[in-house]
Amino acid sequence: MNITADQLIFAAGIGQLSVLVASALVPIRLNWRHEFASLSPLHRQMYWVYGGYVVLSIVAFGLISLLHHEEIAAAAGSHARSAPTSRCSGG
Repeated sequence: MNITADQLIFAAGIGQLSVLVASALVPIRLNWRHEFASLSPLHRQMYWVYGGYVVLSIVAFGLISLLHHEEIAAAAGSHARSAPTSRCSGG
């Protein structure tokens, strides 16, 4: 079985989006509403904004990997083929 780079990128996209299940459980399992009640409103908002940023980043990379896996693999392959194979020796 020969697995191609675009198949691996597609699988990585599925993996990234599956991480969202765990991300959705974090506030519930860690009881954020109760734990954050003692924080100032600014710090509470900072944690929620941080959580939203992480979720949106995961969604973005997951969707990019799912929707554009062929282009990413083609671009990565062309860069790998065009990379120089010899190293310059410093003097």
